[in-house]
Amino acid sequence: MRTYTMTRAQSRALYIIRFAAAGLVLLGHSFSFYQLGPLKNQDYFPYIQSIAVLIFLVLSGFLTAYSIDKHPNYSYAAFFINRVKRIYASFLPALAFIAIADGMMIWLFPEIYSHYAYFNLPTLIRNLFMIPVLPNIGKVGFLNNSPLVHALLVNQPFGSGRPLWTLFIEWNMYVFYGYGALIIARKHQFRMNAADGVMLACFVIFALLLDFRGLLMILCFLGGVLIEKVLPVFVRPRPIIGYFFLLIALLLFIFHAVTEKEAYTLPMALLLSLFIFIILLICQSDTGTRSVERGVLSFLSDITYPLYLTHYTVIEIIICLYRTNAGLSKGVAFTLGIVFSCLLACLFHCAWAALGRKKYKRRHRRIVHYGRQRDRNTASGHAGR
Repeated sequence: MRTYTMTRAQSRALYIIRFAAAGLVLLGHSFSFYQLGPLKNQDYFPYIQSIAVLIFLVLSGFLTAYSIDKHPNYSYAAFFINRVKRIYASFLPALAFIAIADGMMIWLFPEIYSHYAYFNLPTLIRNLFMIPVLPNIGKVGFLNNSPLVHALLVNQPFGSGRPLWTLFIEWNMYVFYGYGALIIARKHQFRMNAADGVMLACFVIFALLLDFRGLLMILCFLGGVLIEKVLPVFVRPRPIIGYFFLLIALLLFIFHAVTEKEAYTLPMALLLSLFIFIILLICQSDTGTRSVERGVLSFLSDITYPLYLTHYTVIEIIICLYRTNAGLSKGVAFTLGIVFSCLLACLFHCAWAALGRKKYKRRHRRIVHYGRQRDRNTASGHAGR
């Protein structure tokens, strides 16, 4: 029986970490595009957008495991449908936006646009089905020489949506981990049948065809799962002890980042997982926040997903304007890319929130109408007696 429930302080910490990671992605890509500051490349420090990607995977693993463990009667079908709703609700509009924006860039800036190879219908269809980018397919002879494999499995992010490759890996981890936790572990009690074996084999093949970056992302996702499993076992330390270990983890992270200058390393994945674990451990107390503060943090956290999906395309549009001498200085273009990326993410979120409220009101009216109709039928039955 599940006894662990996240505290409000932990929820607040996750909101802040998620928004901070999204900010790192936006700033990191902006620095790289405009070659501004010491973070424009890896001369002094790893790409901060790559660090943020690993943070997102740790959070996804933690929240996925928490969602499954919190609902003992959760079925895999319900879990899968819930993931589809949450992921595709922003993913489909984002793909539509990328298609329209890239079409405009091809029309207005044909000499500057650089993603012609990925702006086509087959790539769009493979993106819709979340086919992961599998670099190691080219190293397997019979797979690399198969036209069918190339048509179905050789994928790249659509158009200017270059960050989408991480979403494809994350989606496949939802599918595989959900199946393992809800079917193999919970329903079948680890007594595997043929379907379980096929699913496990698909996961192994999926992992083998990824490059080292993809394997590290899987490790970060599983690190988040491990945090969720062991967190209830630990008692919240005294604040001074917790902050001491947090400082040690931060110093180790900085030392490794400065010396290695690469985000996709095994120590980096382990240190980021440890850092998030210590933060959640410190936040074991149930210290509440004002409803307004919770609402602001929740909103900032909610816009991170559409921001991640669309910011790269927005920056590409501003870059095209900047390179065509549209009167934009580098600093103004840099700022406009950040501002318009955030505004578009807010627009996406508000549009879907309004649609969700509308659907809720319709469902509520149907429930109320059904209740009233049932009351009338009951009253008629009693009157007939």
